Amino acid sequence: MLSLLIVIIFPSQAFSNPQIDYLANAPSIAQDKQGFIWIASHKGLLRYDGSNTINFSNNNKTWPIPFTWIHNISLNNGKLIISSESRGLWEFDPKSAQVAPINVDSESKTIYNAIHFKGKYYVYSPNNLYSFTPSNSTTQLLAKNTVLRDIKHTGKYLYFSSHKGLYRLVDSRLELIIGDSINAIESVGNGLVAITENSIHYIDDDNNSLTIPVNAKINTITREFDSDNFYILTEKGKIEKYHALTLRKLTHDYPSVKPTRARAIFHDSSGVLWILDNLGVQQLSTVTTKNHPLVFDIANNANEIELLDNQIIIGSYGQGLHNFNGNVLNKGANNALSTKAKKTMDLLTIGSDVYIASFDGLWRYSLANKTAEPIDFTTTRPILLKLKEKDKLLYIASNDLGFYIYDLNTQTIIEHVNEGLSSKEVIDILPVDDGNIWLATSLGVDIFNRSSKTIKNLDIPGPGKVISLQLADNKIFAATKGDGMFVFNKQGELLARFAVAVNFNHMAIFNNEIWAPATHGLYRIVPETYRITMVPDTEQYSFTDRPVLLNDKLYIPHYGGVLEVPLTVQNKFQPNVYISKTIISGQEYLLNKSIDVDSPNDVITLELASLDFRPGQEKQFKYQINGGIWHPVSGNQLTLTGMASGTYKIEIMATNSMGEWSNNRAYTEIHVAYPWYWTPQIRVLYAITVFSIICMTIWLLYLRARSISHIHQLLAVDIKNRGKVALNVSQKLTIADQLLTENHENSNTEKIKQLLTQSITELNTNLKSTEPNSLYGNSLLVALPYLSDYIHKKYHININHKLNIDENNINDEMQADIYKIIYEAINSAILNGDGRNFTITLQEFKHKLWINIGDDANSFTQFKSKINFDMAMYYIRQIANKYNASINTFEEDDNGSQLVIIIPLMDIS
Repeated sequence: MLSLLIVIIFPSQAFSNPQIDYLANAPSIAQDKQGFIWIASHKGLLRYDGSNTINFSNNNKTWPIPFTWIHNISLNNGKLIISSESRGLWEFDPKSAQVAPINVDSESKTIYNAIHFKGKYYVYSPNNLYSFTPSNSTTQLLAKNTVLRDIKHTGKYLYFSSHKGLYRLVDSRLELIIGDSINAIESVGNGLVAITENSIHYIDDDNNSLTIPVNAKINTITREFDSDNFYILTEKGKIEKYHALTLRKLTHDYPSVKPTRARAIFHDSSGVLWILDNLGVQQLSTVTTKNHPLVFDIANNANEIELLDNQIIIGSYGQGLHNFNGNVLNKGANNALSTKAKKTMDLLTIGSDVYIASFDGLWRYSLANKTAEPIDFTTTRPILLKLKEKDKLLYIASNDLGFYIYDLNTQTIIEHVNEGLSSKEVIDILPVDDGNIWLATSLGVDIFNRSSKTIKNLDIPGPGKVISLQLADNKIFAATKGDGMFVFNKQGELLARFAVAVNFNHMAIFNNEIWAPATHGLYRIVPETYRITMVPDTEQYSFTDRPVLLNDKLYIPHYGGVLEVPLTVQNKFQPNVYISKTIISGQEYLLNKSIDVDSPNDVITLELASLDFRPGQEKQFKYQINGGIWHPVSGNQLTLTGMASGTYKIEIMATNSMGEWSNNRAYTEIHVAYPWYWTPQIRVLYAITVFSIICMTIWLLYLRARSISHIHQLLAVDIKNRGKVALNVSQKLTIADQLLTENHENSNTEKIKQLLTQSITELNTNLKSTEPNSLYGNSLLVALPYLSDYIHKKYHININHKLNIDENNINDEMQADIYKIIYEAINSAILNGDGRNFTITLQEFKHKLWINIGDDANSFTQFKSKINFDMAMYYIRQIANKYNASINTFEEDDNGSQLVIIIPLMDIS
């Protein structure tokens, strides 16, 4: 007689966290606007982000605050109001960890409770109640020698509870509302819920009230996050939920807990119920699943599950078939099964029969005659692993003999494939519509084509066995034991891989989603997007077979029984994602900040938090820099270093506790300083400099082009003038030639002689000018006085010259060039200016020859122009360039001007 052990497990869904579990007698808990949990204790103020805690206290050097023992936390405009044991009342900024005192003038520095309401702080110190107005720093004593338990406010009123009753503040006095001892109060909706020994009261701001009796003692109450409902915890550990406005009792999914002396309970944004009792802190999550404990007296409780006549039956690994939720099997269902046949590997219902894959071949249990019989399709009875049915054909996977195809109509084997497979151990089998049969073997995946009798072996990365195959979205999903999920198209090409390291079991598909049990949790997969999420409340179970659907609920066997899961699941929770702590080269900061570092060698560590406090999968994080590709983060810390100079915008994503990516994201910006020679300011200077050089180059090229153009114009005029002389001479010679040709009479001789004489005179006048424009072999000491006389006779201009040079130090070529400079400068100044008196000074000083030409007008100021100059200035500049000389012009105070040319004699020698 087989024995069946039913194990009863207390259905608690409390989960632990070593960082806060043993925080005994914590009196108060709150959640800030960001979503962090804050707990008051005698050890200080604790912030919890789901992974890590930070303890703020006066003995913490990293996170110091002026106090340690805390009695209460309340919220005001994003800040925490802290009531301390011995240091008074404080305001704490949860973003920066900065504290500021609230200077209440109270008899004692011990503050038990405080709340902010309509611009004032209401503070309960031992036996005294005060109001403090921060605008004028005044403190008013409202009640003396009174013992209060709690303070709450609604939109309109402020309430106080005590063992004597419930009070409302009216015109700075306490007005009694309820005369019974108040165990707990909470503001919910537009009113207040008050718990007495035997009743629950609700009073709204319009003075409407409602009361219902209760049978159990209630010590704690909390408002449901963002609703008009509230939860209470009885002294027996039972959670109850009510609608505040009607006090109607509501259903919920929180399990009971062990009886405890709870000081406070709190409901957070992720749906976790926190219980602060005398032993520590409990976190309670909803239970949407129902476990049916079921353990057989066998070594391996890896049970199979199937539906028969709309009832669930169990196939055990050693004790045959059993009823689960009905009596479809009779007591003698296993009598005909052999000992090996009682080791069931798979069950498959076809019509009113259940086919059993076992260690003793294939068996069939008939609902009609209530008995089991073997199906002998081979001479041996192989170990069978999996059964699939399609189009009246039964596909049978064996342990070491490949697979069989069994015709249910003729009850015969029509095909047996044992050769050419990657392994003869076929773990799962999947026939598809295109005539291919997909096989999961111990060494990979094979595709057998029934028409061509060919086998295609697919390579699967990793050592994990393929345990299950599923067709969804016209793709084949292959689940492995430890290597995740592979996705192929029907041609066998690998499309995707995800859920790496998950140890899957056999899959099933419901509502166009794949439900994939694993050794740790039950997963849902969207075939189109490969989005995978863990079903809540399943992470602690290790499943052994595929799910079956009965009455809109899934039933999945695990090593301790069968888990019942609703087919419809909760809406996706979108937790806030934060950088909970920033560490820059050892210096810690709360939350994220704009990070400025001086060097790429600085180390930046970002502690990441997804503020979902439910149990489940380990949260995953990924980040991208400046909109680039996403990189996974190992754990919940992102460390960055060796970043080149520049600005980096970091964006971070995270999953919730069910493995779903949150739509909320965290951001930060990192500025790595540039070296001094490449700062943005220096780069601006570089840009201005380069731009200036370019502009100067363009300007100089422009001046050069204009200068060349001007020279061309001057040369054109000169050529034109010389062309007129040549034309006149040519015309006269042509006439003379005609006269000689026409006749040789003496009458034309005088006329011809006259024409020739005129031509010679004109040529001599233009080509052999008598102007002293060069030295003609003379020295400067001879030529300059002659030039002065010539200019005086021709233009009536006075020229004084002074020569303090040794002609022996200046060669003939240089003397000729100096004379050319003086001649051209004087002539240009006379023709283009108003000067009447000129001075010429030549002197040698410090191995340089100084040529100074001045006048009594502004004749030489025109020499500054880079464009509008004449040929004289062109010649002067060319000669100056020849000797690396400098040219300068000056305006005198008496309307005079000077042209100064300095020629270095050392360079010439």
